Amino acid sequence: MTKSSEDMSAHYVKTRAYFNKAAVERKGLCDKVKSFPYWAQQRVRNLILDMIDNSNKVILEAGCGMGDFSVLLARTFPDSSIIGIDFSEDMLELGEAYKKEHGILNVSFKLSDIRKTGFSDDEFDLTICMNVLHHIDKDDLVKTLNELARITRKTIILEIKNRNTPYHFIKKMRGKLLMPTLTIYATTVTCVKELIQPNGFNLTCSAPIFKFAIISPIIVLRFDRNR
Repeated sequence: MTKSSEDMSAHYVKTRAYFNKAAVERKGLCDKVKSFPYWAQQRVRNLILDMIDNSNKVILEAGCGMGDFSVLLARTFPDSSIIGIDFSEDMLELGEAYKKEHGILNVSFKLSDIRKTGFSDDEFDLTICMNVLHHIDKDDLVKTLNELARITRKTIILEIKNRNTPYHFIKKMRGKLLMPTLTIYATTVTCVKELIQPNGFNLTCSAPIFKFAIISPIIVLRFDRNR
């Protein structure tokens, strides 16, 4: 059954409050540095960096959090323009400070909702969205994927919290223990592929974060200009 707009709004209010609190109290870190979830996210970042090259001149990180990966992208690809967006004001303040600390000029941050970004059609060569989609209400998933497809000209890279893997159950239990106010919405590669395909994007790669796909995968979707 589809949720009411009030219930969906309440979910995002709680989620935003959680990340604003993490920004203020834990300097943006949602996982302890020596924890498995933190290590897994570093693995995700390294895999994504290996997937992209200098051909992407305008790159969006949708749901950039504290902005450290956006800054890393800017340092790795100095001839590209990087934009990081997030709906947490306090997280973006950390991103601005981190950018200033490292003297990076080719990255900027913007307060924005990935369900409705405000960007123009085909504004980005590449959109990266990691560790984010599971915070999107399942009834908003189509809207979110449509928006990412609308603003992206070539390639979308997504990290999927796969409800068909053991990691989903681990994440769900962890959520009950450490994030009791948040609801996690896992999905599947097949679901995302089918939902975004009408926008002209086809799945070209699905890479497990670890060898046996215990952790959810990273997927690469490319626009089919021959459709």
